[in-house]
Parts: sequence; C-alpha cells; structure tokens
Amino acid sequence: MVNRSKKSDFADAPAEQHPVFAPGSGGDEVWYMTKGENDKVPRIFSSTLSGPKAGVPSAHGQGDTLSVQRPGFTLAGEPASALTAAVLRPSPDGRKAAGFHELQGMNVVDVPRRPTTQRDDDAPLMPLPSSCMPWGWTDNTTVLCGEREMTEDDPARKNNFWTVDTTRLRRDEEPPESATSEPILPRTSRDNTLRALSADGRQMIITSRQGSRVEHFRVATEPGSAPEKIKAAGVDDALRNGFVLEWR
Repeated sequence: MVNRSKKSDFADAPAEQHPVFAPGSGGDEVWYMTKGENDKVPRIFSSTLSGPKAGVPSAHGQGDTLSVQRPGFTLAGEPASALTAAVLRPSPDGRKAAGFHELQGMNVVDVPRRPTTQRDDDAPLMPLPSSCMPWGWTDNTTVLCGEREMTEDDPARKNNFWTVDTTRLRRDEEPPESATSEPILPRTSRDNTLRALSADGRQMIITSRQGSRVEHFRVATEPGSAPEKIKAAGVDDALRNGFVLEWR
C-alpha cells in the first residue's frame, strides 16, 4: 500500500490491512489500517496511487482494536471519514451512517464533514429500534431494517423488512413508535433475506426460502408492497452464486 522502493528487500512483513477506496477518488486514493507489534490500537492512513505524492501516507488518527466483531472501518462522507463501528451503512449523501457501536446496540450517527477517524466513543448515538438490523437506506434519512437476532419475538416483523425515519430519532433516547413503518412484505412463514437494494432505495431483490424451495423476488420498499417473482432465465444460479453489481 505504501511506496517502499527505498527500503531493503529484507524487511519486516507489511503491516497494512483492510484497504478501502475513498469515495469520489476514482480509485486513486486508498485508506488502510496498520497494526505494529508495539501498537495498542491500529493507526489509519491514506495514500494516493498516482501523482507526485503517490505512496506517501497521510495519517488520519487511530482506530479501535480489531476483533471478529470489528474487522476494520468504513468510509463515509466527502471528504472521506473513517468510522470504526461494525455493520456500518452510510446514507446515500454520506451525511449519516447506521451500524453497531460496541456495547451500545444499533445506532445512527452523523458523519463528520472533515477527514477524520470516528470511533464508538466519539459520536453522539441516536438509537435505532432494538429489532432493527440496518441493511441500507431508502433515501438520505430513512433506514431499511431487517429482522435482528437477539431481540424480542415480533411476529409481524419476523422474516420481514421495514423502515425507520431517522429524523425522529434523538440522542441517547429510545426511538418513538412513530419512527417505524409498517412491514414491507406480507406476513408469511417464508425465510426472507436481502440480496440487493437499488441505488435509489425504492426497490430490492430478496431471496425467499419456503421449506426446501428457494425463489427470488423483486419488491418495492414501501410498506405493504407485493413481491413479484423474478422469472428470467438463469436467475437462480446468478443470485445463488453471484452479486448484483448494477441495477437496470
């Protein structure tokens, strides 16, 4: 990740890990973590890949200790900021992010408007409902939720999706019921998982399991929407084994 042309060929193993391209850089700027033997916490740097300062690292502060629950960081905003919360989903405009903050559950935070590193204890937390696993955003203020494990049984939301209006969330307060929409899918015993969300947040593709039968549906992200089965040739193999790269 960093230019080492002036260093010995017989040197320590590279310490860089978790490379992430910066939004809006066209793939020319990469952020990454380093973790040396004597470092208590990782450090976060960025480097450009071309130009007169290619490979020269720019420091952005420290990240939280890496673990299975915290494998790295996510970039959000422009200019980019590194957030070390897990399962992080930035809003389309990069102004907010939803994710898991250690020992604090699922929350929404404001993304700093300057290049920085934001850790769990740096940002005011606006709690999401305890049943919400944030999968994405349907617009700049609305989080798309799916069923979260380790929550109270809610039959209406089991194997379902719904949205949360983040403008109604408040710092360190339980979210009001009015912030949560009605379920998107009809209530069934099917096991439904998200496969892809359109760029505008208005449509999603889900994989639906009914016993041993697996099908794929396209559905709007509005409450009470009716899923439409995707019948195109080869869709089962494509969505079982691949990823949706472009929405047309």
